[in-house]
Amino acid sequence: MALPQVTGGVLPLDGDLTWETVGTWFRRLAAMWGGSASPRTIDLAGTERFDSAGLALLLEWKARARDRNEALSLINPPEHLLRLAALGEATALLGLVSEASTEGGTP
Repeated sequence: MALPQVTGGVLPLDGDLTWETVGTWFRRLAAMWGGSASPRTIDLAGTERFDSAGLALLLEWKARARDRNEALSLINPPEHLLRLAALGEATALLGLVSEASTEGGTP
């Protein structure tokens, strides 16, 4: 798993965010925080699988950004992440909105 480059403040992730991979992702991104290459946005479009460990990792990244008084946006969440976040009542904590939740109903 190669660490993608931050371009324009955006870090594109690909592959899985699961129990098997979150430790590696955590260590690799921990080195980026606070530096000039610190991401402001994480693009999830290339991710394939999520589980509760991946969801917890995203929550941790959001909390670390908040602790540094920085904003961290998560964009292009796959539908399976939206379902998992909704199940764990973490959608608002992650700042995720699905298109379905904004069509004809309350977000």
